[in-house]
Amino acid sequence: MEALAAGLPVVASDIPVFHEVLGDAAAFADPDDPGAFGARLAEMLTASDRAAQLGNASVERAEQFRIERTAREYAAVYNDVLSE
Repeated sequence: MEALAAGLPVVASDIPVFHEVLGDAAAFADPDDPGAFGARLAEMLTASDRAAQLGNASVERAEQFRIERTAREYAAVYNDVLSE
């Protein structure tokens, strides 16, 4: 989340939970293939358009996980549970 909020391009393991959290704001690599990670990192260093695209998307994605929003959503869940 810190990298996203800073507008940096992110390379993450290609696993469902990261797709759920990162969406289109990251490049993904096979977690069992170090070469795939290297290729994605090299892409971020050499393909400035792609890195910029991910950087812009990452800032927008990070907004969905701001602490204020998270706190409001948790409070709503707690209020729902307590009101039952």
